Amino acid sequence: MGYASFFLLSGENPTLAYGELCSLHNILSHKERPSLLDQRIALSNLQPDKIGKLMQRAAYTKLSGIAMAWGESNELMNAINEAATDLASLGIYGRSFRCRVFRLGGVDIDSMEIEKRLASSLLAQDEIGLKLNLTNPDIIFSIIVSPNAFVIGLVKNVLSGKEFNERRAGRRPFTIPSALQPKLSRCMVNLAVKGMNDKILDPFAGTGSILIEAALMGHISVGLEIKGWICRGALANLSTYIPSCENIIQADARKAPLRAEFDAIVTDPPYGRSSTIPGKSFTDLINNFLSEVDYLLAKDGKIVMAYPRDSRITDIVYEYGFNLLESYSVYVHKSLTREIVVLQR
Repeated sequence: MGYASFFLLSGENPTLAYGELCSLHNILSHKERPSLLDQRIALSNLQPDKIGKLMQRAAYTKLSGIAMAWGESNELMNAINEAATDLASLGIYGRSFRCRVFRLGGVDIDSMEIEKRLASSLLAQDEIGLKLNLTNPDIIFSIIVSPNAFVIGLVKNVLSGKEFNERRAGRRPFTIPSALQPKLSRCMVNLAVKGMNDKILDPFAGTGSILIEAALMGHISVGLEIKGWICRGALANLSTYIPSCENIIQADARKAPLRAEFDAIVTDPPYGRSSTIPGKSFTDLINNFLSEVDYLLAKDGKIVMAYPRDSRITDIVYEYGFNLLESYSVYVHKSLTREIVVLQR
């Protein structure tokens, strides 16, 4: 496997981040899974021209680029000189640059010394004509070091958290305590879909978190919400972030007024104090919904669902013919850890 690209995964939930990265590879019709050098460092033979498309969708990948050297952390110093020997293929003649070290897992290294060494090695390649600029460089070379591994590479994309922060539940026109945050919503969509044009249903749409992220990535997304006041609040959110894509219907997901095949169902059903199905248990709700799902989901479609970890729904899922493909735990606060499951028949 000839690696071309590297990815630095988010420290929030590296396991979920890697699952999302693998799904994004599939969306880009790239069959081979990325390889993990360490918990947060992934390598891939995804071609550089596709890295940007992947990063436009990613929620839990912090940065990506073209890998120049990698290996075990104790080999870092020897690799620095070798990393600078094949710069011609990068198309960076005459560019200004700086080097930046990313230390993972409390690794004990001298970041400044490593940056100086790599910069000196790069500047020594006279035929490339690179110029050092510490304040406003054209390009950045990264050295990512964990206790067990390292990768040196040319940074191509950095995920900015600014847009996610602007869409956080507490900053939207309307919110309720149980609302999903945008990063997790986006990740769930990425785990569910197989292609860029997949149609998505959220049968328990709530404040519209999943609908917003799906639409921002270019998917047709439709939501159902049983409570009128929440439905109106979701409409305000959708109008703010995705005007002209306010596809939300006030309806009961257990009796969905739709007979359309969606490519994926992505949802966070109501549970706990915020439940919009008063008097009904969570397991009853899931049972009733799954009994109707044949009218809503394409035969090869996936369901990605969030639920409280202490809920026991796997037996229900199997009863309706679904297989559990993936499962991830997401800590929210001391009273709630969500389980994110990926289901398919």
